[in-house]
This record gives sequence, C-alpha cells and structure tokens, in this order.
Amino acid sequence: MSDAAVPRPAGVEGVFVRRSSGLTRLVSPLDALMFSSMNPGLTNNFIFMMWAMYLYPGVNYPIAIIFVLLMLPISILYWFFSMAMPRSGGEYIYITRTLHPAIGFMGSAVITLLVGTTLGLNTDWATLYGLAGGFAGIALQPGHQWAVGVSDFFYSQWGRTIVGTISMVMLAYLWIRGTKWVMRYSWAVVAITAVGLIWALIEVIAAGGQAGFIAGWNALSDVSYNDVLKMASDKGFVISYLAMPTLMAGLTYAALNTLGWTFSSNIAGEIRDVRKSQFFALVGALLVLMVSWIFGSQLLYSAIGGDFMSAMNQILHSAPESYPAIMKGQEPIFTLLLGFMTNNVPFLMFFLFMFWISTWATPVGMGYGCLRNIFAWSFDRILPARFAELDKRYHSPVLTIIVYCTIGEIFLNLYIWHSQFMAFGAYWVMAFFVIWILLGITGVLFPLRRKNMFDMAAPLVKAKFLGVPVIAIMGGYTAILCVAVEIFILQPFLQGLTPWTELITVSIMFIVPLIGYYVSKAYRAHSAVPLDAQFTQIPPE
Repeated sequence: MSDAAVPRPAGVEGVFVRRSSGLTRLVSPLDALMFSSMNPGLTNNFIFMMWAMYLYPGVNYPIAIIFVLLMLPISILYWFFSMAMPRSGGEYIYITRTLHPAIGFMGSAVITLLVGTTLGLNTDWATLYGLAGGFAGIALQPGHQWAVGVSDFFYSQWGRTIVGTISMVMLAYLWIRGTKWVMRYSWAVVAITAVGLIWALIEVIAAGGQAGFIAGWNALSDVSYNDVLKMASDKGFVISYLAMPTLMAGLTYAALNTLGWTFSSNIAGEIRDVRKSQFFALVGALLVLMVSWIFGSQLLYSAIGGDFMSAMNQILHSAPESYPAIMKGQEPIFTLLLGFMTNNVPFLMFFLFMFWISTWATPVGMGYGCLRNIFAWSFDRILPARFAELDKRYHSPVLTIIVYCTIGEIFLNLYIWHSQFMAFGAYWVMAFFVIWILLGITGVLFPLRRKNMFDMAAPLVKAKFLGVPVIAIMGGYTAILCVAVEIFILQPFLQGLTPWTELITVSIMFIVPLIGYYVSKAYRAHSAVPLDAQFTQIPPE
C-alpha cells in the first residue's frame, strides 16, 4: 500500500519533521524471517523453563510450548496491520491512528522502556547462564580445573558488569552500522543455534541419554539423582505432570518466550514486499520458534529428566539449604548440566558460545525494533526532531542509540548489583499483555474508526468471514486471550510466590508516558500545526 492510498487532510503541512523518513527498504522476506526468529532469544526457552517449573509445579514444558499456537491469530493481526500501515513504529502507528494518540504513545513507550530493561537483563543472562554456567560445566571435566576460576569470574558481580558493559558497547556499534548488519547477525544466530542444538542431540545420544547423565551426576555430586527426587517428594514438591500447571505455564512463560517475534512490524518501514516478508516474519517465525523450542526442551527432558529438573528448581528456591553442593548455588541451566553427561570439551565450549550469542540476540533484535519506535515518536513531533535524525553514512539514529544503550547500561547494573530487580521480569510481561489487549481493541475498531484506511487497504486486509472483517475477529481474539493470560500471570502473586510491590512500578510506567504526551501536546499547541494533525494519516515513506 502506498501513501497515496491514505487520504490526507487538506491544508495540513509540516505535520511531520520532514517529507521523507530517510529509512530505506533493505530487508528481504528471508531476512525478516531470521530477524523475527532470533528476537525472542532462541535459548531463552531453557531459562524460562527453569522458572516455570518453580512457579507452576507439575508443568510438562514441551507440552506447554504447544500453546504457542494460540499466538497465531496475534501474528495475523500484526500482519494485517503491517500491510494497512507499512511504516516503522509497530503498535505506536496502529493505535495512535485508530484508537487514540495518547494511548498509542503510552503503549509504545511502555514496550520501549520494557525492552530497554531487557537490554541489561538479557545481556546479563547471556553472561550468567551462557558463560558462567558453561564454564562451570567444563570445570567438571578432568584436567580442566582452570575453568573454575573463569566460571567464578563470570558469575561474580564485577565479572558480569565488565562483560555486560562490553556487550552494551558492541550493541551500540552493531546498531550504528545499521539494518544490514543486524540482518547478518540474525542469520548467524539462527545458524549457530541450529548447529548447537543438533550437536547437543548427537552428544546426548552418544552418552546414552538420561542414563549417561545419571551416571555422571552420581559420580560427581554429593546427592544422588534418586535422592534429589526423594528429597523433593519428601518436602511435598510436585514434580510429576499435571494438566493445569502445564496450561498455565503455556499461557505465561511459553507465551513470554515469544515476545519479540512481532518486532518486524516495528521496522516495517525498512522491509521490502511487506505482504510476503511480514507473513514470513510474523507467521513463519512463530512456527520456527515453536518447533525449535519443543526440540530443545524435549532434548533437555530426554537428557536430564523433567522430574529431576523440576525437583532441582523447587529445592533451589524453596529449600536452598538442601540444594546439591556441586551446583555451588547456580541454577540448573542446561549449559552446566551438560557437563555431567559429556566430557567433550570442544562441544561444551561451542554450546556455551551458542547460548551466549543466542541469548544476546534478544537485546539486538527487540532493541533495534524499539529504536524505530523512538524514531517514529520524533517523526510525529512528540519528541524533539533530533531523535529522528539519521547518520549520513550508516542511516542510523545515533543519538537515539546512545540514549537507549545508556538506559540498558543502567538496568544492567541494577540487575547485577540490586538483585531484587530480577523480579521485574514477572511484571513487565504483565504490562506487555496489557498493551496487546489495547492492540486487540484497535483491531476490532480499525474497520469502523478508520474506514477510509480500511477501504483503501490491500484486499487481504479487507477480508471478511461471515460478513465480519477478519482483522476485527483477530483483534477480538487477541484481547480475550491476553485477558486470560493476565489472569494466569496473577496466580504466582495470589499464591505469595512473587511480591506485589513491583506492580506499583508497572503502574507508574503507564502513567508517565500519558503525562509526557499531554506535556508535548501543550508545548506544540503554540506551534503552527497542532500535535494531533498527523494522527489522521500514516507517515510518509
């Protein structure tokens, strides 16, 4: 769809900071697929699995991942909106042009700030679970005691701070180099992760599967494999499969793991052949992710045992005094546990590197999408025009990148030096689904409130089922599903497993952008063009 297909108010000039965005369409359909596949972090599955086993005792995580299929209608909603308004900014563009500018800015600002926190959080996860956990696994091998000191360094606060800060500088450099470099990184991440998981399967088979792990564990640990299971049972922990916890984990932590695959919509202004590319990115990538996560989690279950993993996680969090000493207090992450199964050090080195690069992909991809959110706000004049300025060489918003990486560095240090901020992950997912509820409502109202845009959109966007626009059906489904997810997310709060205090923080995150929007609107009221003028049309290409 071209801008010419969208009616523009007569006599409105200068509603945007310039006549052209300056962004170029460099992203191919396959690039978009790789970008959306790496965004949630292909190895985050192993991290969320640990937490789900503690918060939802009785979960069978490979089965829980199947509930990711429930996200497909959300993919279709984003796909339709990307075709109707093919510009960078994602939810910001859709909601401001349909529901209300203040609500759209609020939602986009919350997502952007939430992802800003994950720049630090996921960077720290990459160090903590990839490097510290991986070298701890290598340290279990005969003749590799040197790895103990390396693991301890990466596990220490200063080690995590140093590695995280270097990673943040690398992130800024990669973003400044622009879209082509981010797409190349996407391809590399997906390829390296695939090699790592296939190699892990080979190692598991060579070790004799779960029997190999049990033998290795019993040879090194102060508590036998069966004693871990008995200890958990004696303490009343649920470690066997239950249907309801599996459903709840599927609608929360499995769904949480998908957050990021929709960020191709945030860079839509740089994507060629939007209809094909966004189908690959929004529908294709979700299926790729689901298959890879089922493969990875089933691999872990086959190698380690789901009951054992569940027991270890519940003992760690609810009876830490009984946690096996061999673990040195570290969470039972796959990178570490593989060291009990195999003595193939080259494989263990590759796997920890794969885990690091894939986990770090989350800030690379999601953060890059949010840079385009900030760009869109500035292009609409909510923020100063400087945030929409592009570097002449790399066509990147350098000021925005510096500011955003600074935010990431701040949260990196908060997570490392003030561990209570780690609990924030349980809250920001709640905020994310609130925004998807708003997006669902936007989908329902789009054919009614923006009938001109709807009528002039691509034929697929105007498709109807029993006389009802499909985009409205997908919007209604999205809103209802996300309300259900919010109810399930509240269960750990209701059970006292996670504190309520951070809910205040989340509330503030919604209030501040609303205030910011109206402050900007009051400021622009003194200019020649009121702030609301641009929200009747999509931005120029």
